Amino acid sequence: MRHSPFRSLWARVLAVALGLSVAAVALAHGEAKPRFGGIVKAAQEISFELVAGAEGGARIYMDDHGELMSTTGITGKLTIVSKSGRKEATLKADGEKLVAEGANPEAGDRVVVVVVLPSQQTISVRYAIP
Repeated sequence: MRHSPFRSLWARVLAVALGLSVAAVALAHGEAKPRFGGIVKAAQEISFELVAGAEGGARIYMDDHGELMSTTGITGKLTIVSKSGRKEATLKADGEKLVAEGANPEAGDRVVVVVVLPSQQTISVRYAIP
């Protein structure tokens, strides 16, 4: 049986096209760019932006595919793990963002944010403060 050079060419073209489509999907669902000067992490198709050092306490903004999410009905907590120990703060929703009053992570700290959506779905996000 004779090998067709076109079969090999089409196989390569198909492989490249498949690779590009997978890369495009990965980029489309990647982490968003910060809108409020914080650190953005994605979980469960939601982008969470942690703004450390904000007046009054750390803030969390939630973004769903480019749209700022309402935080109404969302509860949660923010945990800061530092060299000096561990600190927890309740997240309070104001409709636009979640605020951890009095909790401000600093450089070198690790932060875990756990939110419970009105649907009772729990989502956790981890940050390392540079």
